[in-house]
Amino acid sequence: MTVTALLISSFIFLKVNKIEVAGNSRYTATEIVKISGIKSGDSLFGFGASGATRDITEKLPYILSVKYKHKLSGTLVIEVNETNAAFAFLKDNKAKSKRYVLTSQDGKILEISSKIPKGAVNVSGAEFKDGSVGERIIFENEKLMDNLSSIFTCAKKNNLKNITQITIAGSSYSAVYDGRYRIVLGALSDLDYKFALTYQTIKSLEKENSSQSGKIDVSDAKNSKSAFFTEE
Repeated sequence: MTVTALLISSFIFLKVNKIEVAGNSRYTATEIVKISGIKSGDSLFGFGASGATRDITEKLPYILSVKYKHKLSGTLVIEVNETNAAFAFLKDNKAKSKRYVLTSQDGKILEISSKIPKGAVNVSGAEFKDGSVGERIIFENEKLMDNLSSIFTCAKKNNLKNITQITIAGSSYSAVYDGRYRIVLGALSDLDYKFALTYQTIKSLEKENSSQSGKIDVSDAKNSKSAFFTEE
């Protein structure tokens, strides 16, 4: 019991004497440590992890999650998981210069930018409602973010990684792949099947012409078992 009590007390009174940061590329270790509010001399196991995590993920929005590792030497390692912009939404159609709301795949607003970064999908037709940097974006359609994420994930799953644009018209969706193929998805039912069929269609088309482009309609693919291609 004495040994156990001594071990517990040593953990309680162990202090932070060194802070390391891992997983960061967009933000410096100095920025992350400063925002966390953790200082040398704080309790190694009682420094307030939840508050530090909240401050880091809100004030440094490209960081999605944070983990902490403790070393008995007194070193605290802050491990961060950073993300890139997955979607870009036009903020104001009437503005003289275009401004885009950039979000992660799950809808966290990362920044407001005048440019769409490489790899982000340009989304048009979304009724943007509200949201500040570091918070979740809000749309008139509460399910819209989930729908976009499903398209994004399903396209990648079926080897269509270069989706550059998604257009929304009511309950109907379409996507642009590789800047050359406009994929008419219609409603989001049977999405996996539609993208699998689209991929096979593109493979067949490019055997004949590697610079082919046009519209691939898979909106009724489940019933027709076919994709309809129109050269554009």
